[in-house]
Amino acid sequence: MDATGLKNYGKSWIQAANEMPPGVMRAVRSTSLAVAARRVGLKRLPRFALVFLKERRRMSAVDLSFLKDKGLTDPRFIREQVEYAALFSALRQVQGERAGLDTLCRVAAATAWDLFDALFPGAEDFARCSDPWAAYRAYMTANAEADTRDGAHVFRVLENSDRALQLDCTWCAWYEIHKALGVPEACKANCYGDEVVMPEGLRPFGIVFRRETTLARGGPRCDFRFERKEP
Repeated sequence: MDATGLKNYGKSWIQAANEMPPGVMRAVRSTSLAVAARRVGLKRLPRFALVFLKERRRMSAVDLSFLKDKGLTDPRFIREQVEYAALFSALRQVQGERAGLDTLCRVAAATAWDLFDALFPGAEDFARCSDPWAAYRAYMTANAEADTRDGAHVFRVLENSDRALQLDCTWCAWYEIHKALGVPEACKANCYGDEVVMPEGLRPFGIVFRRETTLARGGPRCDFRFERKEP
């Protein structure tokens, strides 16, 4: 068996997310709203709901046609990002900047594992490949190519060796959408979600995840570095 037989091989993350079982997305949405509501508190919940609806309506009218230049035309993905941005905007207005971002990071942390498990093959799947590390590198580079094709990210491969795989993202649809909607800080929670799940999630694969910077945090790129553990 090689990487081509693994779940979601060669698919962009947008395509893979659209093909997830509906129950997974319902669970993610339910968890997100529950975490946000708990953090906002009962007294502030009515105001939060009104602000969210107002912001979603306002942001839905923002021109995001620039995404087509990158090949991103998926209306479901764009709609979900508008809702995510509206959620952060409402949290920020009700809780304040720092507390609002903290709540959004908690939402990301609470949902990251469900998404990771639904989108990504398990360690046992890679273990069935004749060369698991080569299969992992092939899998990640194929998905990076698909992401670039579908306008989710623009990736470049800085290293692809027996020691490490480094993929640098120089354009991120999540960040660009949030920036266009006036809440670029919202994307920091996505970065945080990566860092919650990837170090622990990749440990069974024998892979160490490292990151120095992201676009959302003001860096020139998002660096995804995967290092093979020494035997």
